[in-house]
Amino acid sequence: MIAPVDTSDDSRRGGEVVRAETLIALTSGGGSALAEETLRRAGTALAQNLRRGVPVLGKRRAVVIPGEPSTVLASDFGKDLDGPVFVAPLAAEPGGSRAMLAVDASTIALLFEGALGGDGADPPQLNPKGLTAPQRAFMDRIAGGIVQSLGSALARHVGLSLTKLAPQTGNERSADGALVQLPLHIREQALSAPASQPGGFGLDDFDSPSPAANTSDEPQEGALIGTILLAVSKTALNAARAANTQKRAEGIDPRVAATVREVLVQVVVELGRVRMTLGKIGALRVGDTLRLDVPVNGDVDVRVENQVLFTGQPTTVGTQLAVQIVARHEASRPGFDDAQSAAPPRPRGA
Repeated sequence: MIAPVDTSDDSRRGGEVVRAETLIALTSGGGSALAEETLRRAGTALAQNLRRGVPVLGKRRAVVIPGEPSTVLASDFGKDLDGPVFVAPLAAEPGGSRAMLAVDASTIALLFEGALGGDGADPPQLNPKGLTAPQRAFMDRIAGGIVQSLGSALARHVGLSLTKLAPQTGNERSADGALVQLPLHIREQALSAPASQPGGFGLDDFDSPSPAANTSDEPQEGALIGTILLAVSKTALNAARAANTQKRAEGIDPRVAATVREVLVQVVVELGRVRMTLGKIGALRVGDTLRLDVPVNGDVDVRVENQVLFTGQPTTVGTQLAVQIVARHEASRPGFDDAQSAAPPRPRGA
């Protein structure tokens, strides 16, 4: 539920209210969570390609860590980055849907020094009021290589490629629309970090569970150096996801699909969770009651092989406990019936 917006001082922040209402309208129709998940799954590959495509990152022994994707208006894209910010308009192919790239001031300075043969340890100071015309021209050329690196990863793991468009003289954010942005954080590499990141996700794994984060094979995060933001149209991401799902479904042998449907899997209804100290757990006795985080009439998660596929509500059938399915989420593996995603699983505080 979205809280009402306080418009008591619209004369001062009327623009903020309008943008907030516009963003709510663009995202409430559904699809934002799926689009964000699609970009999240490609995050490791995008980070790998960015590091390989920008030589100064190797000289600096920096690592690239993908952040959490989010949905924003095109007019607000990159405004949270430290300035001066370079923004490049892009197109996502096929379809020519909108995409954008933003580079923050720290990364721009790092790229400038790297172009002069440095390792980025002593970047130049930039004017916070904005880049000069020669600096913008230089960044436009460098952005072409960055877009090429990110585009190849996006094509391989999502099914979309990127095309850099001509600069729009400061009007890159002129049109509104829902974009899903992924921050790529450039950080100092910790001494214990390995030299590379794994990149095991591909189109065949498009709906498989998200790769586990913070594994021992991932680089450890050091001090933040800078950030590059990549944003792609929500519509383009969802169209690519649907196309890849359909492509895989058409390639499945009907006999294999029929066999898979007979496989027994474990279905678990999670009534709730509670966090307790070891001391309290050790003090539990027969007759004690654990208070869960779900109200009596609240929804519960129904997991299939440790992935939430349904939302249900507890009930009874005769003398047995039961759960009534009230929402169905996207099936994550071939072999299930096609399912359009309902609202994404609600976050649950443990």
